Amino acid sequence: MRSLSDTTCAYAGVRSKDGASLGSLRILGPRSLYPVPWPSWRSLVDPGRAEAALEELKGAVAVHLWNELSGGKEEFAPEGSAMEAVARDNCPVALQRARKEKKATEGRHQ
Repeated sequence: MRSLSDTTCAYAGVRSKDGASLGSLRILGPRSLYPVPWPSWRSLVDPGRAEAALEELKGAVAVHLWNELSGGKEEFAPEGSAMEAVARDNCPVALQRARKEKKATEGRHQ
């Protein structure tokens, strides 16, 4: 099976390694996109673990939210959580919308 690098970039034999470069192509390793391993996903939404979770996120270019595990089970970004800090800094509109939707949902259940 030919790799994406072979067929698209014409860089035969490229292996994923954080920070590796080949010409203008930079290869990012899993920690860049999946900085929090799936068994630790709750650290993103647990205010008591925010500091440690934010440390894990340093150097990442994205945060995978493990939706199959977290979807609908936890608040998107509880106050004081790492997720709140990430959302506030990178997508405040999404954070504001999530808070608005949560408030509306709570109002319907009362």
